[in-house]
Amino acid sequence: MDINQLNFIEINNVIFVSALAHELRFTDGSVLKANPELAKLLNSIPKEEIIPSRLKVTLVKTKFYPNPENEKKLIEIQNQFWETYKTDIYFVGSIVAVQTKWSDIDVVSPITTPETTRLPPDQKICYLNKWNQA
Repeated sequence: MDINQLNFIEINNVIFVSALAHELRFTDGSVLKANPELAKLLNSIPKEEIIPSRLKVTLVKTKFYPNPENEKKLIEIQNQFWETYKTDIYFVGSIVAVQTKWSDIDVVSPITTPETTRLPPDQKICYLNKWNQA
């Protein structure tokens, strides 16, 4: 994947690469456009772990793991960004992507302003300087 075709923003000398299927709007009015193909690479594999319980229902804890082939591709993209920009790189994904047990890439998810949290994605406003990370 050619990094010149990917949408990203630079904030305080750190690169945030969109790995989302929708764009993000920020408090300063800037927009991070979507990268739907890259978003597919962040898809993780859920695995359920049964939690012992006295209840007559099954309780599970879901953990998320990367697809190894996709992680390799993401590492290659991360390395291309590093070679070009010589700065830290974060992939911007969903909260599930943040919770995935990635070994060699950094993933963050945006944090929306309180007044836009419950709005549709195209109406949400995100902080530029505040991100979720596991």
